[in-house]
Amino acid sequence: MYHMDSFTTEDIWLSMPDGVRLSATLTIPSSERTDEKFPVLLEYKPYRKDDSFYNYNQQNTNYFVRRGFIVSELTVEKFEYIE
Repeated sequence: MYHMDSFTTEDIWLSMPDGVRLSATLTIPSSERTDEKFPVLLEYKPYRKDDSFYNYNQQNTNYFVRRGFIVSELTVEKFEYIE
């Protein structure tokens, strides 16, 4: 069972088949079980993963994480987040 008010945030790199790596921030519900699975909501954010909109959007992320979803915010076009 996951904890409604407990979650972790991880910044990760996703490798694409062409060798490009994209930056993503995952917000993951905390769980008592290591094998628990959660559905994922993927949000594409061209040029915007870590801009000032982050604070405004955080309440939406928290809403879904508290209901048992992993939220992935993926940057698709900003050079400092792409290798």
